[in-house]
Amino acid sequence: MRRLPKLAHLHGTELKMLQEMKHLAASGHGEMRLWEEAQRKAAAGMQHFVVISPDNVERSKQVLALEADKLSFIPNGVDLELFRPRNLAEQRKMSLLEKLLVKSPRGWDESGVVGSIQYARSHLETFLDGSDEFKPVLMFAGRFLRFKRVPLLLSSIARANRFFREKGHTIPPFNLLICGGVPGEWEGEHPCTTTRHLGLTNVFFCGWLPHEDLAEVLNIADVFVAPSENEPFGLVFLEAMASGAPVIASRSGGPLSFVVEDGDKANGWFCEEDDPVSLTRVIIESVSNQAERRRRGRNARATVVTNYAWSRVAERFEDVYQRMTRRLVPRASCLQAGPRPKATRLG
Repeated sequence: MRRLPKLAHLHGTELKMLQEMKHLAASGHGEMRLWEEAQRKAAAGMQHFVVISPDNVERSKQVLALEADKLSFIPNGVDLELFRPRNLAEQRKMSLLEKLLVKSPRGWDESGVVGSIQYARSHLETFLDGSDEFKPVLMFAGRFLRFKRVPLLLSSIARANRFFREKGHTIPPFNLLICGGVPGEWEGEHPCTTTRHLGLTNVFFCGWLPHEDLAEVLNIADVFVAPSENEPFGLVFLEAMASGAPVIASRSGGPLSFVVEDGDKANGWFCEEDDPVSLTRVIIESVSNQAERRRRGRNARATVVTNYAWSRVAERFEDVYQRMTRRLVPRASCLQAGPRPKATRLG
């Protein structure tokens, strides 16, 4: 009886964990050495690996000493029916903001209590300019973990505010909406605390949102921004892009495989990693040019439709499965169906 080939899925978080295990094992932590050996043994029993970004291909080679022919890059897919441009009327945008910030607030401060950050209806006026038109809205969505670099984003917002104040703006000509943060979970200084210390009046916290709600709220965003340090993949970037928003990302990790910053197909902007001056520059550039935001937003949607629809991702998995099963079938029978590989998640 032939043994089924085994396929393992390696995600960025697991690769980071394996890297840390390797570091701790080398530092004399015996229990980590046992975990590392167990992971390597599990990896040795796999015939092929799928990773979700080109960056993870290189990490897999380094951490598990895998050969290139045992690795396939297949990204996560996006539900294009759920995440799509909805062309929300301004009245609908304001209604959503009222729900998120005033009527049913979910933002939370250092207490960890959902709804502990509340806003008055008068705060909603901050989203409109002197002509009662919506100002550009930047949006962040994610957890408040150290590698997400939310404090870096907030300090860059403060720098951008100073720039516009020096140009004669008495109030900032844009706003930042922060969605996310698992209630009670954060690393370093809480973003709400940082916001208070910096005196930011154009930053709003709306809390963690269900996936279906996030899909609509992303349509409020003119630009999605998340300056993560070495983001493993960045599915939320693609969800924002599918919704028609260009993105700002650090020049590292997963976004390197889908963000285009120059040319006819530009769909976002890169800032240099951990560089507040660079991030401030692209924030100012993005909020100052409506035509360019819209052009890059259209390109962002096209990028996801072309490369990250689930149907396209499924085709790539099917190709890997076929290649693996053909290795088990005699050459003369290579067109016959072989046993489907057994899929495993390593970590």
